[in-house]
Amino acid sequence: MKKKNGSNGFIVTLIVLAVVAGGIFAASHNWKTGENAILQQIEAQTGDPDALYQLGLKAQGDKAVAWFEKAAAKGHVKAMLALGDHYDTVTTEEAGDQAIAWYQKASDAGSLEAKRKLAAYIGIGRGKGEPDIQRADKLMGEAAAAGDGKAQLIFGRNFAGAGQYEEAETWLLKASAQGVKGSSAALGNLYYNHYSRLKDDAKALQWLGKAAEEGDTRSQLDYSYMYYSGRGVTQDRAEAYKWLLLADPKREDVDSALDWLRPQLKPAEAAEGEKRAAAWKTAHQAKAS
Repeated sequence: MKKKNGSNGFIVTLIVLAVVAGGIFAASHNWKTGENAILQQIEAQTGDPDALYQLGLKAQGDKAVAWFEKAAAKGHVKAMLALGDHYDTVTTEEAGDQAIAWYQKASDAGSLEAKRKLAAYIGIGRGKGEPDIQRADKLMGEAAAAGDGKAQLIFGRNFAGAGQYEEAETWLLKASAQGVKGSSAALGNLYYNHYSRLKDDAKALQWLGKAAEEGDTRSQLDYSYMYYSGRGVTQDRAEAYKWLLLADPKREDVDSALDWLRPQLKPAEAAEGEKRAAAWKTAHQAKAS
């Protein structure tokens, strides 16, 4: 009987330990993301680079840097990129050099984002180095050609600024196909402006309208003017007023445009423009929620 009781006690102890261990596991487990802090710590202690990187994401300051450095030493590309981003937040020349060094390592390891950021900082002379536009263009072009959408946008804007509009259009369309923010506005500007050989009112209306819907203020101003003047579209001054009402009211150019347009509107046009702007806001608030 004593042996049986002892056996029962041992079983009870095991059950208690299992319950306690399960409670600790549950308390450390993020049921939304599936992550477990204890397991990550254990994996990190074994040198797992992704676990080291994840711990870096959860830490701050020097502790985050230490985890990222350990992961980067094991070839973790995102950790290298994170170190570049960290040093980029510090304004000293030394930190700039560190940022460029880590972006270079991440770029060499295959990160297109790192190559794009490296190109940008080489182009402006981040750190102690002098600007190197030729090398920056080469790196940005490589990132764009490899499919980095933001690099494609930057590359396209650079071509537009240099008056190479056909090349600009090619890269901006690629960026737009990836849904890169700002690409619609850049295309709209390309087709809208008189200096561009690609000036096309129908395309300008299409892309400026898309950019206006996305909230780009400059595009909203140009889109508004197209409706006011009837450029490429049937004149509709209520629609012109609507887009000025939807533009950022804190911007001086928006305020000036409203001051200019309001006296020219008939009361019915102003009322209709306000009605459309209110309906747009209601519809987009519903989408956001």
